[in-house]
Amino acid sequence: MKNYSSFSNKLLILLTPLLLNSCASIDLKDFEIKNLAKSEAGKTYELVVASQMESVKALMLKLYRKNPRELQKASPSVTLTSRMNQIFSDNGPHWIHNELGGTASISALELAFNENFTGDRVLAFTVGLGSMIMESYDNKKEFFVVDHISPQKIYASARNIEIANWRLNNKRLTNSGLMLLSNSYGPGEINISYDRLINRIIDYQDLVVDILGGNSNQRIPSNLLKLATAVFIPI
Repeated sequence: MKNYSSFSNKLLILLTPLLLNSCASIDLKDFEIKNLAKSEAGKTYELVVASQMESVKALMLKLYRKNPRELQKASPSVTLTSRMNQIFSDNGPHWIHNELGGTASISALELAFNENFTGDRVLAFTVGLGSMIMESYDNKKEFFVVDHISPQKIYASARNIEIANWRLNNKRLTNSGLMLLSNSYGPGEINISYDRLINRIIDYQDLVVDILGGNSNQRIPSNLLKLATAVFIPI
């Protein structure tokens, strides 16, 4: 039997920064009757989803700074700030964009690493990543007692993120360099902050699988990740 207390401890460690920020802003005026229909687990899922979207946003910013050529593929009027706001607006994330042919989720991730794609790979990668994570939660940001969350979907998304991370670090254009620059391992610079951020996203997904009673201890072996035939799992 799984040790639920160990999951609770892991959850507390991961969510402490977000919980502190949330508690600092709590006010009686924020109370809504609908919150009475939410379980403690539902509130936890909401915190996880919010944190995941913040991580995807941070990753998008880092990738654009490392790959300024990708932003240059957009309209001349598009700046880094406007691009970020285009995806992560005050009204929530927007995943469907003409530049990507309306693709999202794993289709957008495939596009990001398609050698024939001439568009913005950072946009494709982060839209694919963010929308796939949201898809694993049935595109919900609020969770009530009657809501059902599928551990299979969340597990599949975590494994897809592992595949996406491997492609980010390894996929190259023919006779050229990496499709997207991220981690650096050279003698003059070691930067694995991209890996840390992506692995944090994976950890959150796996933790939710554990809480739901699934089995997240099945990370894909590195030798399988290196196969050219590795494909994304449908959500």
